[in-house]
Amino acid sequence: YLNGWGVEQDDSKAVELLQAACDKNDVAAASVLAYLYLEGRGVKRDPAKSFEFNLRAARAGSVEAASALGYAFGVGLGAERDIDASISWFELAASEGDAYAQANLAMYFCHSPELKLFNRGWQMLKMACDQGDVSAKYQMTQILIFGVKHREPDYSKALDLAMDLAELSHPGGYHLIGVMYEHGLGVPVDMKRAASWYERAARKGSANGQSALGRLYAIGNGVDQDNIQAYYWLKMAAPAVNTHAYREFEAVRARLSKDEIQRADQLFAKDPVPRRAQVGLRTIN
Repeated sequence: YLNGWGVEQDDSKAVELLQAACDKNDVAAASVLAYLYLEGRGVKRDPAKSFEFNLRAARAGSVEAASALGYAFGVGLGAERDIDASISWFELAASEGDAYAQANLAMYFCHSPELKLFNRGWQMLKMACDQGDVSAKYQMTQILIFGVKHREPDYSKALDLAMDLAELSHPGGYHLIGVMYEHGLGVPVDMKRAASWYERAARKGSANGQSALGRLYAIGNGVDQDNIQAYYWLKMAAPAVNTHAYREFEAVRARLSKDEIQRADQLFAKDPVPRRAQVGLRTIN
């Protein structure tokens, strides 16, 4: 029902069946429910509820859920930001071979002031990149754009990697190319191109792309100024409270009239998820 395989696609029916399976301690069902609550598919979007289902699945042995908890703790999604907890969950998932967790764990190491840890993380990323892992390519691209204590930026290599990601339709690759054009990192500043790349990322579900596009609509740079579009995209990103993106969202909302907020909310409610990916189940033996 979730993917419309052999039956008419129906998120609500899928949630009903997944909840029934979860009540019978089906770990895969809990993991997919976590995704649905995060995306707002068939249910009201609720990152805290998503976190609860991931925690339930991870404690029952789901590697995918453990990796998701590493991300949630790392960015404060559905729970308070806790880097130590993030690393702990990523280490657990990485030890079971989860490539996404390995890439994120390597990223933590690469930001360490200790050269030994940086070298360990960098080698992990290089090995994963050589194996074609897109998460590792995304993390390495960020390091090559922004630099870290033990590695200077390399915009040429960064752009090559970001373009590789874009060819794979990776939303993070779209966003990072937008960053490079917005700030003139290895390429001329071009706000229209930046906005175009941000929109590609936003429509693929990238929260970073949605925040960036919303910000450009708010200030009218690279796109025509439009507070309703700014509100729509910033709300789509669902920024965590007390973050810079959340303050931008609050600033835009303060500029809107009640009628404009109502129109923007109607636009959001009409299609809160621009792109719905099919969901696969990773079962555990």
